[in-house]
Amino acid sequence: MNQTELITQLADSMSKIRRAHKTMRTHFDDESLPLYLLMDVDAIANNGQVPISAVKEALGVTAAAATQFIKRLEKHGYIERQIDPNDRRVTLIQLNARGKAVVKRTKKQYQAVMNTLIAELGEEDSATLIRLLNKTMMILERKDNHD
Repeated sequence: MNQTELITQLADSMSKIRRAHKTMRTHFDDESLPLYLLMDVDAIANNGQVPISAVKEALGVTAAAATQFIKRLEKHGYIERQIDPNDRRVTLIQLNARGKAVVKRTKKQYQAVMNTLIAELGEEDSATLIRLLNKTMMILERKDNHD
């Protein structure tokens, strides 16, 4: 296979990965229930409070977008806001009991989907996929690679 064919196939495969991620999101998200976003906040907060700026940085979005995400979760009754007692300019967020319950249930559903994927791929192919995706991200995130 020549270089041009490899480039075409690699680009196509990366597009399929993006579609696979989008498909995964549809299992856990809809317009009325932003479960993926809730799970992201749970992971960022790590069972505690976190400033909105940390959400912005972790998700790689603007401050305005992070604020909109937080407002959406708050509207659904999943999180609580609080002013940081050490710095009144900072707003902290955390999952409330309802948000934690939804995250717990969603993690079980996510685990089931992943178990199915691993069962279909097999352990060896799953491990190879993980290794190759991690290696791909390391290569793509190197700044010297894009010049």
